[in-house]
Amino acid sequence: MQEKVHMSSIGHETSMFHGTWGYVQIPTKGLLDTLDLGKLNLSAYQEAIKNVPSMSIDPQLFMPTPEAEDHYYLVWIRQIAQVMNEYIAVPSDKASAMKTKPPVVEQISNEIPSIYMLKLMDESDDSAEGIGQVLEAVQQQTGLTPEEFAKRLQPMDGDLATIQNFNSIRDIRDPSSQF
Repeated sequence: MQEKVHMSSIGHETSMFHGTWGYVQIPTKGLLDTLDLGKLNLSAYQEAIKNVPSMSIDPQLFMPTPEAEDHYYLVWIRQIAQVMNEYIAVPSDKASAMKTKPPVVEQISNEIPSIYMLKLMDESDDSAEGIGQVLEAVQQQTGLTPEEFAKRLQPMDGDLATIQNFNSIRDIRDPSSQF
């Protein structure tokens, strides 16, 4: 890990740490309760991304739906009505006046997520020894025993075949289903 001092004056100093960092976000119990945990595995992930290279992306998927546009329009109109009502004029017939309360927005959770930062490596090293050092450092930060860590580790991707090497070593550990 490399630390650089960017600004220094009496009583004030800012630092920036350079290196590779990762994070783990633990899903909330409420989210996990909505999922079928039997379908959350590496083979399901691989199946889901198998067609990604040939997948066509429709730009319209990134555009708002007509319902979302209507909702946006109602929010603007009702905010304008609220300002008019508060600062300019009060309607003579409140029953037929435009509503001033915006439509209800879908609420998102305000729960603070459990996020853990992990130092992955000081500098990039694509050797087998380098990936070993990274895995050992992550294991030590998690507090798990090496055996428990190895059971739970699910690397998804990596550079220069390091993850493929890891997966082949893990496959050798398990007996073959062909015999």
